[in-house]
Amino acid sequence: MEEVKEADGMEEENTEKIQESIDPEERESLIAEFKDLMKHKFLSGDDRQFDYSKVDNNEEYDDLKQVGEDLEAEYFDSEEPNEVNRMDSVLEYDY
Repeated sequence: MEEVKEADGMEEENTEKIQESIDPEERESLIAEFKDLMKHKFLSGDDRQFDYSKVDNNEEYDDLKQVGEDLEAEYFDSEEPNEVNRMDSVLEYDY
């Protein structure tokens, strides 16, 4: 057990040395890059430690405006073209 504590202590010491040797601007850049990577990993569904089904199957998280727009688009996409809007023939009147 002491070996584990000693290894953890050495790891912390090494981490501190690395952090001190990195320029503050580079450190901020690396942190931003890490956060961006984690965000994209999460949004693409690649975070193995997160149970996405709890979010996907929860209607409380649904964007109701988007759901309404999707239903409306589906409705209008399924309609047949209206014959009134077709101008295939021109009516001629004799006065």
